Amino acid sequence: MKDTSCRDGQRLATMPPKVVKTCFVELSAEERKCYDEMERQSQIIIKSFVVEGTLRHNYQIALSFISQLRQICNHPALCSKSSSRLLASNIEEYVSKKMELIRKYRSVIKDEDDFDCPICLCQPEKIVRTHCNHVFCESCILKIVKEERFLFPIYTPCPICRRPLSRSRVYDVPQPTVKEDDLKKLINSNVEDDLQTLINSKPNLSAKIKKLLQLFMASKEANPSIKSVVFSQFRKMLILLEKPLKAAGFRVLHLDASMSIKKKTEVIQEFGKNGSNSSTILLATLKAACAGINLTAASRVYLIDPWLTPSIEEQAISRVHRLGQNEEVRVIRLIVKNSIEDMVLQLQEQKKILAGGATLVGRKNSKSQANMRLNEICTMMSL
Repeated sequence: MKDTSCRDGQRLATMPPKVVKTCFVELSAEERKCYDEMERQSQIIIKSFVVEGTLRHNYQIALSFISQLRQICNHPALCSKSSSRLLASNIEEYVSKKMELIRKYRSVIKDEDDFDCPICLCQPEKIVRTHCNHVFCESCILKIVKEERFLFPIYTPCPICRRPLSRSRVYDVPQPTVKEDDLKKLINSNVEDDLQTLINSKPNLSAKIKKLLQLFMASKEANPSIKSVVFSQFRKMLILLEKPLKAAGFRVLHLDASMSIKKKTEVIQEFGKNGSNSSTILLATLKAACAGINLTAASRVYLIDPWLTPSIEEQAISRVHRLGQNEEVRVIRLIVKNSIEDMVLQLQEQKKILAGGATLVGRKNSKSQANMRLNEICTMMSL
């Protein structure tokens, strides 16, 4: 560990200090109205799951609602068209026909750009679906099935709903086919079309982007050569950030998981160069930069959105604060007040405490872990 010391009290590795600061952001009146409406509608559906005892079965639907709320905190434009249409003003009508809503939402889930696998909490590279309609990374779910078949020769419990699961009940998710009229209205563009629309559009700056620009301008005044890394879970948010940063005179590079290893290496090498024409800001997704790369050329880290798993955040920060770093590292978290991001921070602190006492507590059984995940959903949704 970085803070491991010898018997004489000296640390094994001498590193510059790391300072973590939380910067709170107030949403504009328009953003707050959009967020509150989405939160209200999401709570209606998730609360109905809790009352009926079906939250575990509809776990991924709840996660998708949470993802939408987190994205609105960054910029309302990030809220996907499909989810916006599902959460329309006639939500009461949808709730009365909840089974139809669930069917449509499950059709939409696989087309969400920022959907997370419930096991690894990362964006799935290859999506598979179980017979109980839960979606996972293929590598994650097959690893569980393979490992537990020795204990359960016939079936392995689904990690979400605990229904019997075997390899024959895990299916590849086919490419979306549009046949029904209602599905055409829900899914009328793929992920790349949405990204291109964001690139070509000129959306208003959100409160969080404005705050970030203020922080960058202040940092530039103090030292124009300071290099910074901006982390976000959402690729679309980084695309929205690029234009205003370039318009403000910053040289920007982009790093995400869709790049090849060769391209990532070129970007990192370019970011490490010094000079008047060198890039000073690197926009990176947490998934692309949470491990295996060296970003010690930077001394500032900006976390646009809090990650549900604190260890992944810490890995991303450690790309900058690691051996080879010669300057003090400052980490700035941007958190929207009175939002789901407040709840995520609370959960992060609880997980850090649990992780610190892991050796004393021991390994929890799968049922206990599943109940913890459901409790986290209720906490984040203020239920």
